[in-house]
Amino acid sequence: MNKKIAILNFAGCPNYGANLTAYAIAEYCKNRGTTPALIDRRFLYTLDLTSFNSPFSRFCQKHLRWTPHCFGRHTFRTISADYDTFIVGSDQVWTYKPNWDTRHIQDREIFDFSDLPDGKKRIAVAASFGSADHSNVPKEFVEARSAALKKFTAISVREASGVDICRDYYGVQAVHVLDPVFLLNSKEWGRLADEGRKTLPNEFAAFCTLHTPYVPICHQLAERWDSTGLPSVHLLNGEEVADWVNIIRQCKVLVTDSFHATCFGIIFRKPVIYLNIESRGGDRIPSLSRMLTMPIPIFSEEELLNNTENTLSRLAALKDAPMDYTAAEPVLAAQIDATRRFLQQALDAPMPPGSTVVQVDRSAVRAERRAYLAPLWKEIRRLLPQYIRHRIQGIFNRDKLAQSGREKRRLLLLWKLITY
Repeated sequence: MNKKIAILNFAGCPNYGANLTAYAIAEYCKNRGTTPALIDRRFLYTLDLTSFNSPFSRFCQKHLRWTPHCFGRHTFRTISADYDTFIVGSDQVWTYKPNWDTRHIQDREIFDFSDLPDGKKRIAVAASFGSADHSNVPKEFVEARSAALKKFTAISVREASGVDICRDYYGVQAVHVLDPVFLLNSKEWGRLADEGRKTLPNEFAAFCTLHTPYVPICHQLAERWDSTGLPSVHLLNGEEVADWVNIIRQCKVLVTDSFHATCFGIIFRKPVIYLNIESRGGDRIPSLSRMLTMPIPIFSEEELLNNTENTLSRLAALKDAPMDYTAAEPVLAAQIDATRRFLQQALDAPMPPGSTVVQVDRSAVRAERRAYLAPLWKEIRRLLPQYIRHRIQGIFNRDKLAQSGREKRRLLLLWKLITY
């Protein structure tokens, strides 16, 4: 039987790793005869007009298949009727951070699949809790999540600490696996990288820095290397997703604080220098390094923010220091095989007993969509008279004409959101 799989993570957001993770899981499932689709919550990330025509939206449109739009737990229930298997992961899908940007706050009922009927299969692939410290999570939240996780067919986590959290807080067994980007090999990723069109130097250092405080030291390092004849290419400047992968594939050395950039550096066997951010999930690369017995050079937040000459000199000295993957190859191959085997066995496992009938509250579904649409229509009603007035006044006044242009762009955005 051809399984229909719904995948839930942060696909669609303006983040290279999130979209490539979604692509990897979907490709792996598709190559094994299933029909995967990403649960479409992209409306959360449409902040401005460029979001509708960005490298991420173009990649998502071309390479990913989507479910109908999901505006909350009730529309999620409606969508779930058409799928029999549900995958959550990777990234920090199980974090508890109530102070996060509202676009990233996860509805626990959605990300735990607690609203699904018992007969639907649930799989967690490299789910992350974001931090090894789980002591600040409220008891009632833990109890509700524990009940939901006990219905999963199989659970895997991205960090070793996640195994302990699952056992000690939620009473479930979890397996430590690699991030899903490792489900595809370098040749498979190479086919995506071949779509890249950006012209690159013959030899260069790639810098992928997400953490703003690290930008100064990265620029100093780039200038030092450039003076020795090694130019730099800085990622996260709006590259197409295929170009982002290709830059890592082609670089001589990669300097990054990005977890997924590091993963791709490993996939393409590049020397990687990792700038750790302990304040934002700092166990990710140390955990991966220990798992693969791979001595990745890791610089701490304290070292990098102090920005001492000694730190800069140590970083610069790594330009010509090759990263020896020889000893790690057998471990890496075994871990990749274990990660693939985990997912394959979970997909092949019998469907759980119980009803597959989804109970849908139609009035709640309509309310969710109204809650999404109402503020957009309200803003259109507010802006439209202003736009018309300023457009007319613009015949005589350039400032008024400029104002009407800004209002027109806002109206276009609102209309695109309404017709999303």
